[in-house]
Parts: sequence; C-alpha cells; structure tokens
Amino acid sequence: MKKLMIAASAALVATVGLCVESANIVGYQNKEVRQYLSVQLATFEDVGAEGVDIQNIKPVAPDGEDISSGDFTIQIYGATGAQTASYAWVLGEDIDDGYPDGWYEEDWETLVVKTFDAGEAFNLYMAVNGASLQYAGQVNGEEISVPVRKYLSAQGNLRPTSVDIQDILPVVEDGDTLESGDFTIQIYGPTGAQTASYAYVLGEDIDDGYEDGWYEEDWETPVVKTFAAGEGFNVYSAKLGYLKFPAL
Repeated sequence: MKKLMIAASAALVATVGLCVESANIVGYQNKEVRQYLSVQLATFEDVGAEGVDIQNIKPVAPDGEDISSGDFTIQIYGATGAQTASYAWVLGEDIDDGYPDGWYEEDWETLVVKTFDAGEAFNLYMAVNGASLQYAGQVNGEEISVPVRKYLSAQGNLRPTSVDIQDILPVVEDGDTLESGDFTIQIYGPTGAQTASYAYVLGEDIDDGYEDGWYEEDWETPVVKTFAAGEGFNVYSAKLGYLKFPAL
C-alpha cells in the first residue's frame, strides 16, 4: 500500500514521483536531457533487482511533440574510447506488425537484451530538443560503491537528487594505494569536446592545510560543482577501483 507520496522540488530539474513502500522507495523520474551528445545513467533500479533493463528506460517527447524512430541513440564505449555498440529507440509500427516500441540493435529488428549495472552510465545522442528519459523502479538509498574499470568509463550521479562532487569518493581495491591523479573526472559538451577535467588529489601532495578532494587542473583550486540527478560524466582511472556515494 502506498504510504507516502513525495513531489520533487524544482531544484531537481526533473519530474519525480516517489512512493515509500515498507523499506523500499519506488517511483519514477523524468530526466530532461540536452540535445545532441550527453552522458546519462538511470537514477532508479528495477524493482527486486540490481541495475536496470535497458527496455525500462523510456524516451519522453517534448510537450506537444512526437518521438520518431532513431531520435534517441544509446552508444556504448570501451576502455580505450572505441564504440562497442549502438542502440536506437524505434517505434514498432515502423518495423512491422507485432513489434513493440523499444531499444533495437542496429538492424532495427532485434530488441536489445542488456541490463545496466547500478551506476553504469552510457552515452546518448538525442536529435530533438527538450525531450527526457524516464526511469522507473526503486531507489537505492544506501551508501554504494560503483565499480570503475581501468582507463575510460562512463559514470555519473546515480541518485534521483543532486550530489556534490566532493561527496563522491574514489576508492582503490584492497591492497592498492590511492595516489593523486589516479582518478580524473572529464566533462564533455554536446559536440563531444571536453570542457573540464577534475583530478582527485591528496591534500598532503599540495601543501599543509589542503584536504583530499577533487581539484581543478592546477591541483590547487577545489572544484565547486554539483551533479544533477542522473547527470553523467567520464572517468579516467589509472587503477581498478570504485566511486563511493554517501547514503541518501
């Protein structure tokens, strides 16, 4: 039974409906995404499961408009930056009778079978302006450490609320030692050009009085940035490790 409904504030820059059922928080979020290229990730997980089925990520058209096949494309990249897969949102009626709307392989006939792990981001190309992605399911509000592979990976804020960059902590695997510059967060614009780069630096490597944290490229200026719900970024990691998010 639904016990509590929560409406999100405008600060979320998204439409959210949440419902607390026992210990679980279930609901949905419409996350507005910019036109052209961006990094995205689901802010909800499938109910009763870890991660989210790609088919449960739904494009939402701008008010008064319709979505056409191919307007949304999810692109997956490997650790070296090479594209490994591309999935398009296709309307079933554009294929043949009996086909559902959904994410399809490049042949536009084979439904994609893929589950994104919690915190696993993806690159999105969106041809229209003002559209959204809808995520639905349950919220993981516990402290969570998201795996980060060596070299390049797509990551982001998996929470349905904003998160300060300084609250996202890199952690290396047991037996290893975290060093300044091991983790770098890279921000890219809608054309794919890099617009910012932030390194995690140990304060002792700068000077007395400096704290561990994310710093600008000068390694002296702490980064002031808040990631919106579902806002993605790229990570370059010199080591296998994790990004640790505090509990909600």
